[in-house]
Amino acid sequence: MCRDHMIEEKLEALELDGYQLEYKLIITNSVDVKALKKAMPELCERFSRVAESRRFTVTLPV
Repeated sequence: MCRDHMIEEKLEALELDGYQLEYKLIITNSVDVKALKKAMPELCERFSRVAESRRFTVTLPV
């Protein structure tokens, strides 16, 4: 599978038969609202957490 090859080779983008494939690491920050409600608003950054995900994209040839 192309995605597995991209993971093994640590590739974020690959062109195959005119298709552009992308498998990029996405990092987002979110606030833990439950903890924020218990704390003072100025402590928002203290209760934030980092989440990681990956996006796999296939672009059709033009």
